[in-house]
Amino acid sequence: MVIFGDECILERPIEQWPRCHVLVSFFSQSLADEEDGADKTFPLAKAQAYLALRQSEIKYVINDLQQQYSLLDRRQVRHHTISRRTQHNPSRAMISNRESLARE
Repeated sequence: MVIFGDECILERPIEQWPRCHVLVSFFSQSLADEEDGADKTFPLAKAQAYLALRQSEIKYVINDLQQQYSLLDRRQVRHHTISRRTQHNPSRAMISNRESLARE
């Protein structure tokens, strides 16, 4: 097992990341930089680019990278969960100051 450390994920280009057959990805809202104390956001797009680059080598992906964008917005998760129920749901309004949420 190879763990891609913060330095690898944040600083190196994806071509220099270790090769693997199984990719397990955990999103972190912020990664603390021990040297300067700065917080850095996990580069989800960079992880997706790595997966695209190595797609022929990676046989299994744990924690779908594309789905992680949806999981970042709990309103989308809630909307999806409510919409999938088989019982009738009352009309609802979702108000947001974010542009990322699709309007009903």
